[in-house]
Amino acid sequence: MTETRTVRIVHAGCVHGHFEELYDDVAALEKLHGPIDCVVITGDAQTFRSPEDLEGFAAPRKYHQLGTFHKFKDNAPYPTLFVGGNHEAYNWLLDHTDGGEIAPNIHYMGRCGGYLLKGVRFVGVSGIYNKRSYDKPLTEKAPLNRSNLKSVYHVRRWHELAMSTYAGILNLEGQKTDIFMTHDWPKWVQGRKATNLNEDVRACRLENTITSRLHRLFEPDYALAAHMHYVHSSQHRRLGIQFEAVTKYRDPVQSQQDRLYNTVKLVEIETTASGPGSLTIDPLWEKTLDVYREFVETVPSLIPEIRPTDISF
Repeated sequence: MTETRTVRIVHAGCVHGHFEELYDDVAALEKLHGPIDCVVITGDAQTFRSPEDLEGFAAPRKYHQLGTFHKFKDNAPYPTLFVGGNHEAYNWLLDHTDGGEIAPNIHYMGRCGGYLLKGVRFVGVSGIYNKRSYDKPLTEKAPLNRSNLKSVYHVRRWHELAMSTYAGILNLEGQKTDIFMTHDWPKWVQGRKATNLNEDVRACRLENTITSRLHRLFEPDYALAAHMHYVHSSQHRRLGIQFEAVTKYRDPVQSQQDRLYNTVKLVEIETTASGPGSLTIDPLWEKTLDVYREFVETVPSLIPEIRPTDISF
């Protein structure tokens, strides 16, 4: 008989460098609910190792604070996975566009990708949607400057294409997706007539149309996001996807009681699937990258005006 296991995941968003408080909160949740298997951060983690990393940070100078990530860069107390937001150490993260372990026990999803842990599949897309950048080539390189400090975190058509390929491979293999991570919200959440969205959130209309399309392809159990600094839960009426958004860690830091209610949320996944005991890049995502790179090499012969450097990531 196949054993059902509970995998406990703590969702945090917009940590803004407050890793010390984050891990204190995870420890508090662990006392209440039992062992925590993983922490996921849906953007604006701000993994600054030193003041030099702040040079690639798209934010006004008053927000250029080192934070406490550097205290955990040699050993994080919990396996941690994050997608990039619009306020990150991108000069450094550009060295890890395919994702991977950027510090012991801390993993970056990359521009997009997939991870496995104890039978749970996490997929995600870093950055935010910007209509003007969607069809632009991926030319941003470190060190970033004024002209590309913001465009570096805009999602491109090529990310959607790679993720659509990934979804197709998962479907062919009969594999499911448990958690889909993004920074900004999918259009289907803000586009619906939800009664529990306040007027400020409605007015922002930060609608990621790419995520909405990808949700239809992956059909995850959970869709997690942040960005708008607003706590929200809703469910996709047709697909049954449970959407969860949490608010930010801020200065001065909130009380832990407030943080446990607003800035972190426990997600429990019941699974019978087997999988690696530590965060591991999904082999089917690696297969997707192989297919995509073959496509990148082939496209210029079909469309001469497109260069491989324009669409590779």
